[in-house]
Amino acid sequence: MSLKVPIYYCVECKSIVDQPDDLLFVEETSSRSFCTEECIEKFYDHIVQHFDKEEKKLKKELLLLKEDIEEVIGQPLFMDQALRRPDEVWKIESALDESYYTFISHFNDQKWGEFSLIVSCFVYDNQPSFVISVTATRSMKLVENYRIGEKVDYKEDPSKEGFLKQSVEVDEKVLTEVEHKKSQELARMLEERSPADIPFENFNLFDDYFEATLNEPDELYQHKDDEGDMILTYIKAHEREGVSFYYFILCMKLNQTVQEGHEALIPIISFPTIDGEIYRQYQKGEQLSGKLKN
Repeated sequence: MSLKVPIYYCVECKSIVDQPDDLLFVEETSSRSFCTEECIEKFYDHIVQHFDKEEKKLKKELLLLKEDIEEVIGQPLFMDQALRRPDEVWKIESALDESYYTFISHFNDQKWGEFSLIVSCFVYDNQPSFVISVTATRSMKLVENYRIGEKVDYKEDPSKEGFLKQSVEVDEKVLTEVEHKKSQELARMLEERSPADIPFENFNLFDDYFEATLNEPDELYQHKDDEGDMILTYIKAHEREGVSFYYFILCMKLNQTVQEGHEALIPIISFPTIDGEIYRQYQKGEQLSGKLKN
């Protein structure tokens, strides 16, 4: 019998796992790894508390009382834009080669008016991986205090949502339509899902299941939506940490082709769920036989 090396383990609970693929990573420049999301939260709890104290101290110095706009914190439509399509991204690197990111998005909403959403987070694989703190404010003085470090050019990982834009030229009008569909679909899905389902803020932790679902779906449906556009729904069952769940990808079919036998699609929304009722609701339209080439 020989020793089993190397070993892979969770830095929080010290559990040893068989393969590195069984571990979760949060920081791009760190080898810290975790076995569960709970361990991630426990490990970074002191940093979350530190950021919370610093935010309160800063607001006190700027004479900012509790702002009414703080009610938008956690609302999916605003959080989704802040995390996926921020207006500004700032990166701070420590002497220990640790990187902290600040995502800033500016809004002019019909209900809430003008405000900014500030998200401090870690980034891994070019995606926000762990949210440290979220602040909503109407004060540009507060926003200015978060513009520290180096301003960076941030683009979503092309292997995730939006990857099909590289293959074909997509008209700006089509992109606007897709954003509208995404907002509608996200609002509807979040309203109908069970409170016990996977939290919206954890959706990004399931991004690794996007490619497998798209390439080898268990089920594939197509239907026309209210605007007459053809929508394809990819569904695949997965298992993570002993829990089974479904992953969904909704795409809109474009009236153009990439090459012979390949249709042009653009993703609208993707998400995981453990809610069987949500699963049944998305089994609509015509079930397609075989796999669609993308």
